[in-house]
Amino acid sequence: MTYMIHRYPAELIDIVHAPDGMRILLRPVLPQDAELIRAFFQGLSPQSRRNRFFRAVGELPASLIRAFTSVDYHDHLALLASVLIEGEEVAIGKRAT
Repeated sequence: MTYMIHRYPAELIDIVHAPDGMRILLRPVLPQDAELIRAFFQGLSPQSRRNRFFRAVGELPASLIRAFTSVDYHDHLALLASVLIEGEEVAIGKRAT
């Protein structure tokens, strides 16, 4: 089976406002988001990691980060929620579909 990337679904990009007025960017994940995903994971508490993976997870394996960011936008799509903090994009949530 050949892996093929379909057109990036820019129509799914949206900005929503949190109750406190913070702007949250919702967008499909890009392959270059690996470090953003890694930083998000490192910021999770041990309990949050356990809730997401149903077991204790210390480090997010590179293979899993690759799976999260290697999407084809057709059969596999992942959305990322992020905010800008001091000019840096910071992931606050991720959902795979």
